[in-house]
Amino acid sequence: MHAVKTKRRINLSAVVAVSLFAILLLAGMISRNNGEKHKETPPERNEPSAETALAAENAAEPENQPEEGQAPLRAVDPDKPMVALTFDDGPSGEYSPLILDCLEKNNAVATFFEIGCNVAKYPEIDKRAAELGCEIGSHSYYHNVLPGQSQEDIAEDQRLCKEVFENAIGTDPVLIRPPQGSVVKSILNQYDQIFVGWSVDTEDWLYQNVDRTVNKVQQAGDLDGQVILMHSIYKESVQAAEILVPWLIEQGYQLVTVSELFAYHYGITPEKHYYYAYDYFISDGTLMLS
Repeated sequence: MHAVKTKRRINLSAVVAVSLFAILLLAGMISRNNGEKHKETPPERNEPSAETALAAENAAEPENQPEEGQAPLRAVDPDKPMVALTFDDGPSGEYSPLILDCLEKNNAVATFFEIGCNVAKYPEIDKRAAELGCEIGSHSYYHNVLPGQSQEDIAEDQRLCKEVFENAIGTDPVLIRPPQGSVVKSILNQYDQIFVGWSVDTEDWLYQNVDRTVNKVQQAGDLDGQVILMHSIYKESVQAAEILVPWLIEQGYQLVTVSELFAYHYGITPEKHYYYAYDYFISDGTLMLS
């Protein structure tokens, strides 16, 4: 009888031990599973601050984006080097669009001093140039040298230019470059526009040679604040521009319009009845003719 009781006690102890082991094992599995689930759950993303959300919303607002037909938004840094590339005698139905293609590809701009009678033929070219952010200036209507012209001839030239430019770009140009760069004080006083010359003459019109044109710019030294003269009516000038535009950008220059050069490099609002030309630009601010 005593032996039976002992056996029952042993069996009971074994049952208790097995049960306890099973409970501990089950608890460990549950704990491990909970840990794995916690590890696999990605952390919650923090909500952006009110300031960050507002900034992102403002950046996407339509009013902060250029509307159709407006110039692309560009930032000009007044503390970085800049140069103005200019083209005379256009627009050319054949070559001006190629120059615009080059500028657009490189997100760059230039200033075009256009002959009025050419604008009358190709108003859509200057319209596109303005939409790309380029500046359009006048180069007279027939490219007649201004000194020696009568007051009546000059008044008629101004009237014709105003008509064709307003038709093409919606406004009369602020800037004018006199044909051959030739002007005198009495002529300056007859215009309500700002006369602009150049400081780096590529002589592309004279030699019509790509390498020579490129070298004239690349060997001109420091171009910060300078105005480069080219022409938009020669194939070789287009080919030179396709080399020079990316090269200037690679050298760290910002390609800006002449008006942007005045505003951001020289820090001035140019005055009427002055001629801002070679001496002004190379001396970093000395007027040539007043």
